[in-house]
Amino acid sequence: MSIGRRSRIARRLAGVIVVLASLFTPQFGSTPAAATTTEIGRYYEDGLRRLEAGDISGAITDLKNALRIDPDHVPSRLLIGRAYVSVGDGASAEDSLERARDLGASDEQSLIPLARAYLLQQKCDVLLDAVLSGRGVPELEGQILVVRGLAHLGLRRLAEAERTFNAATELLPDSADPLTGLARLALERGRVDDADRFADDALDLVPADAEALYMKGEVDRVREDFEDALAFYDRAIESNVRHVPARRARTRVLLKLGRLEDARTAVEELREISPFDPEAAYFQARILRQLGDETGASAALNDAAFILSNYDETDYAADPMNLFLAASVNFLLRHHEAAEPFARDYFRLRLDDPDGRRLLAELFVAKGRGAEAAQLLKPLRRKNPDDPDILALIGQAATIEGRHDVAIPLLERALELAPDDVSILGRLTYGRVAAGDIETGLDDLENVMARDPRETELGLSLARLLLERKEFRPRHGSGPQADRPRAG
Repeated sequence: MSIGRRSRIARRLAGVIVVLASLFTPQFGSTPAAATTTEIGRYYEDGLRRLEAGDISGAITDLKNALRIDPDHVPSRLLIGRAYVSVGDGASAEDSLERARDLGASDEQSLIPLARAYLLQQKCDVLLDAVLSGRGVPELEGQILVVRGLAHLGLRRLAEAERTFNAATELLPDSADPLTGLARLALERGRVDDADRFADDALDLVPADAEALYMKGEVDRVREDFEDALAFYDRAIESNVRHVPARRARTRVLLKLGRLEDARTAVEELREISPFDPEAAYFQARILRQLGDETGASAALNDAAFILSNYDETDYAADPMNLFLAASVNFLLRHHEAAEPFARDYFRLRLDDPDGRRLLAELFVAKGRGAEAAQLLKPLRRKNPDDPDILALIGQAATIEGRHDVAIPLLERALELAPDDVSILGRLTYGRVAAGDIETGLDDLENVMARDPRETELGLSLARLLLERKEFRPRHGSGPQADRPRAG
C-alpha cells in the first residue's frame, strides 16, 4: 500500500473516530454548536451565491471562512475546489478536492473538477492514472472520457484522444464537450475545415458554449480572418468572462493587428484574471515596449521569465505553446543561445504556425545566420507577398549575407507598405550603409532618431559598422562632440 493511500485511510479513520467520540461526549448545551453550524452554513451559502454571480475572489474568501470553522466541511471543500479551478489555480483546487474525497465526497461531486485541476497543472499522466473510466453512470462516464481525451491530447497521443472523444459523443449526445475536444484535435492535426465543422456541430447543440465559440475563433485566426476571430473571442468571453484561452487569443490578435491600446486593455484584464500566466506577461511586455513604456515592459518580461523558470520538461511537453513563450522571452532578453532549442522544438511540433517560423527566422538573423533565415521565410513570403514585416526580415537576412542588390529593394518595398514603421526604416538605414550608400544612410538615421529617439541601438550598430569600414567621420564638419577625440 502506498504512503499516499495509507495517509488518506488514516484521515478517514480519524474522521470516523471524531464522529464516534462526539456521540459519547456529554453535551452541556447545544447553543454554541448550533451557532457554529449556522455560521458555516451562512458562509457556504454566501460563497455559493458569489460564485454563481462571478465574484470568484469573494466566494473563495467566504469559503475559507467556513473552512476555518470546520476544515472538514465537505460542501465548502468541493465548492472552493471549483472556484480555484475557475481562476486557474490547479494546485489549490487539487488539494481541496482530494481532501473532500478523503472526507467522503462522491465521484459525481468531485472527480471531474479534480481532473480539471490536473489539466490546469498539465498533470496529464496523473489524470490518466487517477481518473479511470468504467464508473457505470453514463453522464459521469462521458465526462470522464472527455477529460481523458484532453489528457491524451496534451500528451500528443492523438489517435487515442480521437478514440476517447468519439466514445464520449456516444454517451453525451447532447453535450458540446466531446465535439469541442474533436475540434481541438483537428486543429492540432492541421485539419482546419474539420475543426470548423466540429465547432459548428457543438454550437448547434449549445449555442452559447464558450469553448465552441473559442474554437471558431481559433479556426478564423489560423485562416487569418482576424476580425471574425475577434468577434468569436468576444462572444466566448461574454459567455464565460473567465475563459482564459479566449482572452489570450484575443490579446494575441489585437497585438498582431497593431491595435495597441485595445491590446493593453485586454492584457490588463487577462493578467487580473490569470496573474501567473507567462503568456499574458509576455504579451504585456511586447505591448508596453511598443507603446514606449520600457520600465513596464521590462517588469512584465521579468515576470514571464520568472514564471517560466519554474517549468520543467513535463510542462513543455504538455503544452507546446510554453516552448514558444520560452523562446520568445529569451529572445527579447537577448539570451539567443538559450532561445534557440525552444524555438527549434516548437517549430518542429508546429510546422504550420507562421509565428513559430518567423520567430526562428528572427533568431537566426540575430545570430548572423541570414541564409538559414531566408530559407525559413520563403513559405511565408509566398503566402503573404506584401507583408511588410516578412519583406523587411528577408531584406535584413540578405543584408547579413552581403546581398545588397536583393536587400535594398525588399526593404524599400517594406517601407512603402508600412511608411510609419520606424523599425523597418532602421533596417533600411543599416542596409544602405552596409551597401556603401553612407550619405543616404546617415540621412535616414537622422530621420529615425527624430521620429523615435529611443532607437539608440541602431545608432550604435551603424557606428560599429562605419568603424569597421573606416568611414566614421563627422558629416560636413559638424559631428556630435561625443564622437570627437578629447584632450587629456
